[in-house]
Amino acid sequence: MYLFYLAMKTPNGILSIGILLYIIILAILCPIFVKKEKYAVIRMLCVLPAIVAAIHVGVSGTLLFRNNRYLYLEALLPLIYLLPGKSGKLTALKSVVSSLAVLTLCLCFLINSINLVAHDYTRYSYTEGFKKMLNTLSKEYCLSSWKKIDYDALMNDYLPEVMEAEKNNDEVAYAEILTEVTYRFYDEHVYAEFSDELEDSVCEELAGNDYGLSMIRLDDGSVIAVCVEPDTGRICDEPGIFGLNKLGIHDGTRILSWDGMEIDEAIENTEYIYPGIEFPVKSNEDMLRPLLLAGRGGDSIKVTFLDDDGAQKEAELKKHDSYSNRLAWAYRALLNRNIIKENFYSCMLDDECGYFLVLAEQYDDFLDMKAALRKGYYPELTEYYAGIIRDLEDQGMKRLVIDLRNNYGGSDYVAGALASLFTKEKLPLCSFGYEDEKGYHAVDNSYIFPTEGT
Repeated sequence: MYLFYLAMKTPNGILSIGILLYIIILAILCPIFVKKEKYAVIRMLCVLPAIVAAIHVGVSGTLLFRNNRYLYLEALLPLIYLLPGKSGKLTALKSVVSSLAVLTLCLCFLINSINLVAHDYTRYSYTEGFKKMLNTLSKEYCLSSWKKIDYDALMNDYLPEVMEAEKNNDEVAYAEILTEVTYRFYDEHVYAEFSDELEDSVCEELAGNDYGLSMIRLDDGSVIAVCVEPDTGRICDEPGIFGLNKLGIHDGTRILSWDGMEIDEAIENTEYIYPGIEFPVKSNEDMLRPLLLAGRGGDSIKVTFLDDDGAQKEAELKKHDSYSNRLAWAYRALLNRNIIKENFYSCMLDDECGYFLVLAEQYDDFLDMKAALRKGYYPELTEYYAGIIRDLEDQGMKRLVIDLRNNYGGSDYVAGALASLFTKEKLPLCSFGYEDEKGYHAVDNSYIFPTEGT
């Protein structure tokens, strides 16, 4: 409820509630105006919210249009009164429908605002937008003090680069800077959002050069080549252009050095700065560093590797185009995203081991919000989970693997409902509040509620 309250206090939240009250008042007045045949007044009052929405789009920009869609639909609802039909009963029906619809859209907008706080700086110059972005983050980012974010240092380090990008009118360079700055927060919820076309350009630049392979680190610490371009061709349009197989490099070949640097050192010096990928945990980034390293280098690089006989060899690899396509392929393969599975998928891995996949903490939008209002109490989902477990037990399960890899996130209460299967006592789930000079203060608490018979 506290987050809902905060969403209501934002400028867009206030506007949404204002439109809600306006349309409810309009629903009361329209039948009166119809009886008095004041149709010009009705038309003017009905069009006014749409004009306000158009101004809002012009001021806030189109980049976040999708995030504000419920707000704009609210503003268009009064146009229902302009439909043919002026009878009293029809007008009353329009009033009821518009009132219920605007209430629903207002709630949807506020709920959506809880899950996503976004700011559009595209209407400002690069320099002005960058300053406003850091200023907003310094005020609104709740982990600034805990993570010791030095906003002055970020401003001093990156503002000259931003000014240079603005001077050259280089949109891609500016987007690269924003990608790197948001990377410094090490938070998956802090990122820069670009148009599809601009993001593609940034990906091509930040991915680096394609030398015909990618790399991953195995559990034993060794680094091997993966997604190697066969001489017959696979990703590249020109078969044999890399010729890696002739050099003795194929999927699984152990890599010892990259571009003159020992492989472990080269990986450690690589930061995975890339659009749409942020790392709250260092070990997550460490896992992916070899992928991005495979695009680092100039027109050509020298790589040392072990051939199939265990002999150490060196080869020179030449670049061909951007590494972005191969990087995306390797990334999806490593994270198993080439295989599409449904959320809460379950099966038996063998006669005794069950498997349960949680791709996202999302079950049912209405029930998820209902659980939030009940401070985490979610018996509907708990029973759903329990049914899956019982089904696996009926198949002979004695052990269970819960797969949370590549989880997209979602509602805390969906996660809490799963955790409730494994506790016999009420436990804290999450707290919401504020921070001042005295520290953090919890205002609203949610819990993991024990399941009967756990």
